[in-house]
Amino acid sequence: MLAHPDAVYLAHSPIDRADAPFATYRELAYRTLAALEVPLPDAGTILLKPNATVLYPPEKRVITHPGFVGGLLDALRDRGVSAERMVVADGQSGENPTAGHTWELCGYRTMTEARGVRLAEMNTDEDSRVVEVADGAVYERYPLYREVTDCAFFL
Repeated sequence: MLAHPDAVYLAHSPIDRADAPFATYRELAYRTLAALEVPLPDAGTILLKPNATVLYPPEKRVITHPGFVGGLLDALRDRGVSAERMVVADGQSGENPTAGHTWELCGYRTMTEARGVRLAEMNTDEDSRVVEVADGAVYERYPLYREVTDCAFFL
């Protein structure tokens, strides 16, 4: 199915237990993205921003499960996008090992390393640029991270 840029697509997959394994989330994401014809650019970075704002363990279901993001990366790879072009990035509360909030504990570090994909934090002002908002009702300009402003495709 050809993806429409103004549409939101939902996929439902029943999970009949409290903790679904990594493979279940991976398969759901892979199958969903594989079913859509998404026009991808031939060059430039493909950015995946997973909403990992507080680095909790994935079974807490506070963050997007790393298995789901892994399935998206696998589907992109199978469409010919190299690992060097893909990056998983988010601005989050930061690593706090004493509270158990780390990229490692939430499963993102292992998932991205296994695929050779860069994992980036978007937490500092040095990593952002100011973007003008034409006819902005609330803001006339807004800081956005370079990973966002410089990517060829944002997922």
